[in-house]
Amino acid sequence: MAYFFLFLFLAGTPYLHAQARDSAAAAAVAHENGKARFAQGDIEGALLAYRHALKLDPQRIPAHLDLGLALYQRGDGEAALVAFRTALRLDPEHAPAHMYLGALLYSQRDIEGGIRAYRRAIRLDPSLVQAYSDLGGILFDRGDLAGAIAASNRAVGLDPEHVLARYNLGLALQKQGDGKAAVQSFRRALEADSTYVPARYSLALALHEKGDGAAAIAQYRQVIRLNPKHTSTHNNLGYLLYSRGDVIGAIELLRRAISLDPNYAQAHFNLGLALKKQGEIDGAIISFRTALRLHPGYVRAYNHLGAALYARGNILAAVQTYQQALRLKPDYAGPRFGLATILQQQGNEAAAVQQYRTIVRSGDDEHLQQMARQILRALGAEL
Repeated sequence: MAYFFLFLFLAGTPYLHAQARDSAAAAAVAHENGKARFAQGDIEGALLAYRHALKLDPQRIPAHLDLGLALYQRGDGEAALVAFRTALRLDPEHAPAHMYLGALLYSQRDIEGGIRAYRRAIRLDPSLVQAYSDLGGILFDRGDLAGAIAASNRAVGLDPEHVLARYNLGLALQKQGDGKAAVQSFRRALEADSTYVPARYSLALALHEKGDGAAAIAQYRQVIRLNPKHTSTHNNLGYLLYSRGDVIGAIELLRRAISLDPNYAQAHFNLGLALKKQGEIDGAIISFRTALRLHPGYVRAYNHLGAALYARGNILAAVQTYQQALRLKPDYAGPRFGLATILQQQGNEAAAVQQYRTIVRSGDDEHLQQMARQILRALGAEL
């Protein structure tokens, strides 16, 4: 009998191996089906296929990872976490699994846990470009600019055409104050992918900050061509055109920004500036008041609203508005100068002199400080 049982065992072994091979092959087919459905945007279909693959082959680590990605895409972060941790239980040294886990933990605001997972992935596989790139972005968000630059540089060293790494590097360099290098990094990102809107928008911001208005305008227009609903670009380009004297173009862009986002306080404020420069005082007052309704602490809006009210002849409201601006920011020279001008015109020279002196001593605007000095001298008052 022993030989018989042994025979049965030995005879059954090839059958079991064949069955396992069949299950693995079927799991591979199901897994590929899931990936195809995921690529088509069919998340539920992908989940069904991945789960079927794992039922056939529970050890299939890539299927666990893809299941986690699909669950995350569906918004089920906790289930995604289970899938990634299952993959790591099967293989604790699986670098991409640590990377995916890091991305998920970061998305759940576990910043330190995410960083640890990314660093573990990099230790396990120093050639994992995406891990360096993602880590650079996370460190930038945390304020670790040196770490962000180091990680992003490592990523672009491994893959010079890595768009996101170039973009993250540019952000960190810009924040560090190296605008020239930031511009170069954003341009390199766009050489790899000219349609990547965040890099083009950041390039426009960097050029704007450098004072290269013409180049910034060109980049902002490219952003709008790529994404006609990019609200902040309409606002920024509108303000840039306003500052360069194209008030009509500015008004058109700023109104477009507001139509895209009616609660965009800065766009209402910038529209107020442009309307005021155009001589549309009533429209400017409405815009400034809307900005303040949306952002009650918007001190610059109080200042310019005060100036618009003064231009409209509503002196009492202008004074009250300037005073509110000064309550929010006592060293703000703009509203104090406006208040001093009104006091002087009302014949209250002593009060006006006091305001001018305050501007000279503690104002935040050198031009207005110089003007205040000149007025004090003209009035024969001590500085």
